[in-house]
Amino acid sequence: MNAFWEEDNSAARLSVEKSPAMDHVYRMAAQLASGNAAVLLRGERGTGAEGLARSIHAMSPRAAKPFVKVSWAEVTEAFVESELFGLDAEASRKLQHPGKLDEAEGGTLFIEELGVFTLATQGKLMRCIRERAIVRPGSSTSRPVNVRVIAASTQDLERLIAEGRCLKDFCEEPFVFTLRIPPLWERKTDILLLAQHYIRQVGQREGRPAQRLSSEATSLVLEYPWPGNQVELEQCIAHAVLLCTGDVIDVKHLPPALQQIESDAGAPGDSLPATLESVERTLIVDALRVSNGNRAKAAQLLGITERLMGLRVRKYGIDPRSFRAGSSG
Repeated sequence: MNAFWEEDNSAARLSVEKSPAMDHVYRMAAQLASGNAAVLLRGERGTGAEGLARSIHAMSPRAAKPFVKVSWAEVTEAFVESELFGLDAEASRKLQHPGKLDEAEGGTLFIEELGVFTLATQGKLMRCIRERAIVRPGSSTSRPVNVRVIAASTQDLERLIAEGRCLKDFCEEPFVFTLRIPPLWERKTDILLLAQHYIRQVGQREGRPAQRLSSEATSLVLEYPWPGNQVELEQCIAHAVLLCTGDVIDVKHLPPALQQIESDAGAPGDSLPATLESVERTLIVDALRVSNGNRAKAAQLLGITERLMGLRVRKYGIDPRSFRAGSSG
């Protein structure tokens, strides 16, 4: 499994995910950690942007310095600027109110949702990232700042740009690298790993005996689309662990949203073996796609032998050559 940092629960999620898609995210994050360039994380709500940002910070030379989170939804322009940049008393040249950038000095500033800023603040923040300096409200002089900015967005930034609510340069120029975090429905192989992780975690916290999902509950968990991603999965498992008094979590312990899948269909659509085979095939295809059709690299990504990879490729009728760059297949 990926040896990522576990400073908080959101970061702990990263240590158990094993799909090729997330392996690519982890590898890129590890490479980005050593630099100072601003990074933009894009993904749906609940995909763990904050945990990934904390991991990048923890692996960086800035790890001993602060990690400061900026999380505002609807605030006034004046409030945003004073909280972000601080506030000077021009007459005395003294700092009246430290901002988030001051708190993060030497460390990392994580902006939870990039699209909430007004155009004016976007322009000022863009200049701050580019020039590594700020001009506080109430002051006419700039001062240098030593802060790395990692921002996240769950919104359709291209739509916001088209609607005139977001500066195109703000979304592209300051952020040297954009990293997409895939939603949970794109990586079903992570669902069971995360579910098992949450069962252990919640069980230990609540003093419950070791528990596991029944076959029927496993099928539902794999079939559910998880629009809320890891956050929703964690809440679902916490709900089930608290309701279950034994060692097997069954369908009746799952939240109503998941039970509705069973009631709509009468029963889970596929048998557990068929569902797991579908997940296995998806995992192999993803690994071959990431490795550009290289079976040895794909096997390494999945933590299996080349021989087993060859057997699975033949079993599912997969042609690794179709994933090579330039292939028309």
